[in-house]
Amino acid sequence: MTEKAIQQPISIAARLNYLFYILVLGALVFFIIWFGGGALLTNLSKLSNGSIYISVSSWDVPLIVGLPCFFALGYVLVLRLLNLASEQRVQQSLKIAVSFALAAIVVRLLYGFTVAGFLSHKGYSSCWQYSSPQVMSPTVWVKSPDFCIVNSGSVRKEVLSWMDALPNAGKDIRSQDVENKVAELLRQTNTEGY
Repeated sequence: MTEKAIQQPISIAARLNYLFYILVLGALVFFIIWFGGGALLTNLSKLSNGSIYISVSSWDVPLIVGLPCFFALGYVLVLRLLNLASEQRVQQSLKIAVSFALAAIVVRLLYGFTVAGFLSHKGYSSCWQYSSPQVMSPTVWVKSPDFCIVNSGSVRKEVLSWMDALPNAGKDIRSQDVENKVAELLRQTNTEGY
């Protein structure tokens, strides 16, 4: 038995809806690849260079694993847009989407534990002072616990930018240098605030 496309007339409003959802999925895929993939590559580079800090999201790898889910959903939408969707194609695509979504969830659970253990083994310590309190924000890991300065959360972005600009990936920096920079940034913030 050959599969036949569901041949129903598609209204212009339905076509516009399909097109809108295709564009949203495309933007989501672009966002995941650009930001998630970029952050993952940056962290791998920082790790290989022995950088003073690494900002690791527990969602980078799981979202990349889940990308085929979005491609499968996009495929279904394109089939519907072109009026080429058959029940068999739609069902197969949805099975692929659900499979990769479940795989992403499993990877997320495992990846969170694995990353923490791996970075601890490499000598990094998590620093909540530099990590953003927002949901799904990356956790900042520092090469030495002494680099995590208490009460520095209000200047965390400035401190991390300063660390990024350090020569030699910050390998030659001392904890006192970090503490002095945090104190300087806090003074500047307090002066500008008044």
